[in-house]
Order: sequence, then structure tokens, then C-alpha cells
Amino acid sequence: MRRLAYTPFFFLACSAVALMAALPTMGQIVDIAEYDGNAWRSWSSSIKTGYLTGYMAASCAIASDERVSTLSNSTPESFKKAEELAFSVDDQAKRRSYTQREVALIRDYEDKYRDDGLRERCLVGMTVGQMTDGLDALFEDFKNRAIKLTKAVYVVKKQIKGAPDEEVEAVLSWLRSGDRARLWLKDKDGRLKAVTFP
Repeated sequence: MRRLAYTPFFFLACSAVALMAALPTMGQIVDIAEYDGNAWRSWSSSIKTGYLTGYMAASCAIASDERVSTLSNSTPESFKKAEELAFSVDDQAKRRSYTQREVALIRDYEDKYRDDGLRERCLVGMTVGQMTDGLDALFEDFKNRAIKLTKAVYVVKKQIKGAPDEEVEAVLSWLRSGDRARLWLKDKDGRLKAVTFP
């Protein structure tokens, strides 16, 4: 009897076929960014698991795809210099040309903050089961059903990571209304503070 050679391509092809067979309702919406709580509530548990498994894996794959620094000795001081170069408002400090090292500093600075933002979107430290339970609970409330899944997963992430209820409610209020002013809360001293999302 001949043994089959199992290659990564074979497993990828089998996974793709299985996913397509398990997710027939997902093909009805062309843009997956349009999935919302109504779509979530119509899915079986296997579709939910497939969606979240893929979403969580992709979020971490993108977040970990960091560019290697062009400078081997980037330090907080060098990032401070890059910030001054990139965002100077002093007309005399503005120049039309930069040295190769200054360009590399500015590029490293911009990449660092881009990468930090991507890492915020990585869904780690939680399970697919936790996310499923969280999304089920979130979309149980009829007011939340128009919230897109691409935003709702980060609401659940905030809850899992222990965000205060008033922050979560501020985010939900913003997502329901589109009014960014709702992302500001007063602290115990009456000062306004921004709620970060995701």
C-alpha cells in the first residue's frame, strides 16, 4: 500500500475545502467587513468557531509581521530625535533634505508606532471559546446587533482584559451612534479622559 505524502499544501487545501463546506451562509455577503451581530446570531457554532479561529490567527499574523529596523542601535533617544525631525513645527528646523541616517531614524520611528498599533489588534491571551461566549452575550442585546464583527471582537477583548464597565459602555455607545464624543469620560476628579479603542 502506498503512503500519501502530506505536505503543507495538502493540509491547506483540505482546510480550505472543509471551511468552504462548513460556511455556506458566509458566501451570501461579499464583504466580510459587513458581518454584524445579526449575521453572528444566524451562524451555527461551527461557523462561529471557524470565523474566530481565522480572525484571531490573522490578527496575530499581521501584528507580528514587523519590519526589521534599518538601524541596529535604535534607542529611545534616537526615536526622540526622529520625532523632532518628522514633526518639527519650527520653520528653521524644517529642511528639504535629510541625511541617510535621519531618514532611517524617521522610518524606524514611524514603523515602531505602526507596529505598536498593530499589536493592539492582536487577539492573544484569550480562547476562541471565550470570544464566542463574549460575542454571544454582546449580541444578545438587540441594541448591539448592528455593530460590525470587526469592531465587536475588540469590545469583547476589552472585557476579557478587564476594562472598566464605563469604558466598555462608552465604546458601545460610540459604535451604536458613530458619535466620537462618546469616547470621552470624566475621571473621579472631573477631568476628561479618552477611551482607547481597540
